[in-house]
Order: sequence, then structure tokens, then C-alpha cells
Amino acid sequence: MRFDRGVPRRCAVVAFSFACAALLAQCGSSHAPPKSALPRSTTTSAPLAVTARAPTSCAEIPVSFIRPYIGPIATTKSLTAAPRALTCQFTNSGASKTLIITIAPGNISAFAALKTTSSTAANTITPVSGLGSSAFSITKNRVPAGMAVLSAHGLIISVTANLSLAQDKQLLSELLIEP
Repeated sequence: MRFDRGVPRRCAVVAFSFACAALLAQCGSSHAPPKSALPRSTTTSAPLAVTARAPTSCAEIPVSFIRPYIGPIATTKSLTAAPRALTCQFTNSGASKTLIITIAPGNISAFAALKTTSSTAANTITPVSGLGSSAFSITKNRVPAGMAVLSAHGLIISVTANLSLAQDKQLLSELLIEP
């Protein structure tokens, strides 16, 4: 997984942890791949229907979800590191803000592994309520470093950005459709 020079190190480390968890989920998964779930539209702010599988392209994530958090988007790069998983890096036109979204199939074991790999001496993991089946935020040296959620439909969705945890949670709730 390769990151541009402008990506803060903490964002790169957290995104790499999420990609590793996606790989763990792939290794431990013995069920058939879930059915497709595509966004309703890439031109409106209709919720991304992440109900069964990770999108296969960054183009499936409507920029209308990203723009309110980082402003005009100058670049979108796919950083996918695992089959059936998608990691996308969005950078604003001034290269002052970078947002990384990872969507991968997962289960409670893979989510627990992600939580473990995200917990380091410098990171603080905090449970987040009201989001998916389970969720946690990461702060590194008291600075927000991201958030991850396990959906009721077996997807791990994470946001790594230089945003507040409240903004991370809001973005995840917009990306996530729960029954």
C-alpha cells in the first residue's frame, strides 16, 4: 500500500491497520461472497448502500459524501490491498486534507483483530455507540486518528482523516445503511 507524501503518518498507519484487518477477514472467511451492494447514485447524496459487499471502485463512493468534510476533491486514488476490499484516498484541492475510506467484508473476529492492531502505546481506542453493530474511535496522542464500524451486514467500514471524531462518525453514518 503506497501513500502520497502529503498523507499524515498517523493516517497512513491507521489505514494500513484497516487494510491488514481486511486481509485477516479474507483469510478467516469461509462463507460465500455476499451479494452486490452498489450506491443508488454517484451524483446525489443518497446513502451508499453498503449492505452486503465492499464496492469495487472508488467511483462507487459518491463524492457528495466526501466534499463536505474536505472541500473540493482534487485526487481520488484506489489503495486497495485485499480482494473484495476497497481503500480509497481522497485529497482536497489544496492538499491540506486527506480522507481514507476502507470498506471490507468482515465479522466480529476480524473487527476484534482490527481493534487489537489499532491499539498501540500511542493510540487510545474508545467504543462508539449508535453506529453499526460495533464501532470504535482511535486517537493518537490525543489527536483524532479515525473510526471503524462493523455493519450488521458483515462489512468493516473505516474512516482515517484529519477530521474530528464527530465528523468521522457523521461520515460513517452517511455511508452506512442499517435496517
